[in-house]
Amino acid sequence: MKVKKLLKVGGITVACLLGLFVVVAVALAILLNQPSVQNKVLHYAVGYLSDKLQTRVQVDSVAVEVLNQRVSLYGLDVDDRESRPMLAVDTLSVDLDFWKLLSKRVEVAEIAVYGLYAHLLKPSPDEPANYQFVIDAFRKEPSDDTSADTNEQKVTFDVEDLTLRRIHVTYNDADCTLSQLTVHKSHKGYSANLNSLQTAYTSTTKKGPRLNRVGLGQLTLKPGHPMQLSIAGLHYFTDNGLPRKNELKPKRGYFDTGHLDVTAQMDWEVFQVGRDSIRATLTHATATDSVTGIDLRDLRFALLYHQKQLHFTDIFLQQRTTTLRLDSAWVQLADSAADNVLQYSTSPITGHVVLQDISRLFSPALGHFVLPLQLTTEMSGQGNGMTFRNVRVSTPDQRLNIHANGHIDHLDKGRELVVSFHVDRMTAKGRVAQDVINQFKVKKLMMKQLDALGTIGYTGDFSVVWRKQQFSGTLTSQQGSLHFNFALDANTHYLTGSARTVGFRLAQLFNTQAIGPISFDTNFKIDISKERTAQMRRRVGGKLPIGEVAGIVNECSYKRFNLRNLNFSIVSDGSEAVGTVDQQRRYLDLSLNFVLTSTDSIRKMKVRPHLQLHKSTDAEKQARAERKQQRRDEKEQRRQERAEQKEQRRQERAERKAARRAEKQGDKE
Repeated sequence: MKVKKLLKVGGITVACLLGLFVVVAVALAILLNQPSVQNKVLHYAVGYLSDKLQTRVQVDSVAVEVLNQRVSLYGLDVDDRESRPMLAVDTLSVDLDFWKLLSKRVEVAEIAVYGLYAHLLKPSPDEPANYQFVIDAFRKEPSDDTSADTNEQKVTFDVEDLTLRRIHVTYNDADCTLSQLTVHKSHKGYSANLNSLQTAYTSTTKKGPRLNRVGLGQLTLKPGHPMQLSIAGLHYFTDNGLPRKNELKPKRGYFDTGHLDVTAQMDWEVFQVGRDSIRATLTHATATDSVTGIDLRDLRFALLYHQKQLHFTDIFLQQRTTTLRLDSAWVQLADSAADNVLQYSTSPITGHVVLQDISRLFSPALGHFVLPLQLTTEMSGQGNGMTFRNVRVSTPDQRLNIHANGHIDHLDKGRELVVSFHVDRMTAKGRVAQDVINQFKVKKLMMKQLDALGTIGYTGDFSVVWRKQQFSGTLTSQQGSLHFNFALDANTHYLTGSARTVGFRLAQLFNTQAIGPISFDTNFKIDISKERTAQMRRRVGGKLPIGEVAGIVNECSYKRFNLRNLNFSIVSDGSEAVGTVDQQRRYLDLSLNFVLTSTDSIRKMKVRPHLQLHKSTDAEKQARAERKQQRRDEKEQRRQERAEQKEQRRQERAERKAARRAEKQGDKE
């Protein structure tokens, strides 16, 4: 009976306590819902924050809904320590589970921010930011109490929904606005939707300040495995306030990092996101800039990021008519802490290339280059250098084949940029050389002579140093070979260089039998300035190149005459080319002058031979005497060498005979 009575009393007591708790909770809820109580709580909280931050903190009003577990602040304003407005919020609402706070767990059903303005400043790296005092005020100081419980439970946070609307943040001269962002957490993962993010900032470059604008129209994240990430209306704009690099240079491409206006969109599948690793696949991306000529129709790859390294696989890139593929690529990002510089390498890159696709970007002269090319190469780089290995370029019908290797140095130094390639082998069959030249809108010169060369081969080097292009090597053809070294200087607008050939069948080029095979060494200088050429054309007319050539013909034949050691020079003003060929002999000077007005009618050129007797000068006599004495000395030297060799052979025979006699004598004994 006593136990039954005790249980009855205990039950009544618990019921009373629960009832009292409910009454207190209801009373507390009613009190907290009263404006007067809320104002007192607000007054206390604002005072506490003002004292804690040592600055002005103001809140227009607060609403605490205990039953709905919602706290809302209206008209929040916080100044920095210089009494400048730093943070302003129209509405801040938080839905959270009050009871979870007792177990140091913050479960937030929703955080909503409407109308936020933040003005953040950090004048220089040595000065503190205007918001640093807020971080310092709420930073937890390390405890000196060594007996404190190291296993103390930490506060955990869990947010299900986040809503941001009408956000405006400035940081120094950078400006960022956000129309809306919503984030939702479910058992499937996170979903998000972002609308209209705009950022503007000024960066410092070697050429001065540059305005940058970055915009994002819409971002959508859908949960699942993998997560679906879609980005639309991504916009990047730059303006350095200077004229475009190609404004007065029509041959230069439109690509200029100081003037970009790129719009892009992309779709991702995200499989894993960790603290220092990402695994994702870019399923589709496009990028266009109508001014510079960027026209990326499709980009796809799989990405693995881990500890400052990027690994790409299954890469596909498509422009309007160009497609490139590669199995893999590796990138080591620069890391000053680990003393790592940027490094990268690729597997073989293969594709179908039409140079017209990059013409507006890099070279308007390629605007009509629609000849399809097949490309294979491997690429690697480190720091400011880039290397191309096993470069293979060919036409689909294999009439043109190029095998080469190259590298680029000083990518970040402008005028010190060096591009160098070594061509192991180039072969141009049939009329493919003419087909290549016809891709350019330039004046066609000596195309018939080019056709007469037949199959052309080339081995050599070419390089680009600032505005100077240098070429060297050996050109082979059905009419002979040509060794050359020349340079195109965009600063002076001249083509200068030298050439050498042996037994070159010049007659086949100009369709004449009067000239036989020729061997020569020559230097030349050709004017390639459009302005100077146009002025000369207006004054004298004509269609010939403008420049001069000088050298020596080691051997040639003209009609029935075989000639050697001829000095020659040709000077052309565009209308006519005046040439001189001369040979000085002991008592007779042979020379001829000719005038050429067209490379297509060389048979009609006017040739005027000259003969002139002359007495030998003292210098010529001295030179002949020296040559004669040199021949005598050489003859005497050869005679002595023959005598020495004869004597040496005689001694060797005598030694062999003596050895044989000694051997026979030994056998007898």
